[in-house]
Amino acid sequence: SESNSAPTATNGSAGGDVDDAFLETVLRDVMLGDLLDRCEAEAPDACGLDAEMDWSSTLSLGEQQRLAFARLLVNKPDLAILDESTSALDVQTEEQMYVLLKRFGISYLSVGHRPTLLKYHRSVLQLKREGGSYSASLMDASDVDMETYLMNTT
Repeated sequence: SESNSAPTATNGSAGGDVDDAFLETVLRDVMLGDLLDRCEAEAPDACGLDAEMDWSSTLSLGEQQRLAFARLLVNKPDLAILDESTSALDVQTEEQMYVLLKRFGISYLSVGHRPTLLKYHRSVLQLKREGGSYSASLMDASDVDMETYLMNTT
């Protein structure tokens, strides 16, 4: 069967049975509490927490990013690598997502260009291409002025 990388919210996504009440709580935590109601309105016969839908055509990019955070919270990995994971979110929603990661005890590494990301990290890893090789330097996040940093690296 063809693999679909679109985000889905199913009990099977956590590798086992997950309590429906917990899933609904997580959806509310990521501000998608209305998702099941919207689904019910659009496709009443194909809805519920086990429904498989093409979320990329149903949800905005910001909603897809919040659903991806919900999947992280349900799966509770030790480490999440977040690549531009909040690019479509406003600053307040971005903060809520990082607060949730911390509350759930999920360590994370973020890749992004938003200056607002700095406050959620202790360190910044800078990778520079020098000819045919790369160099790396680790900086304390509190020592980085992201606006200046981005102007000098892009």
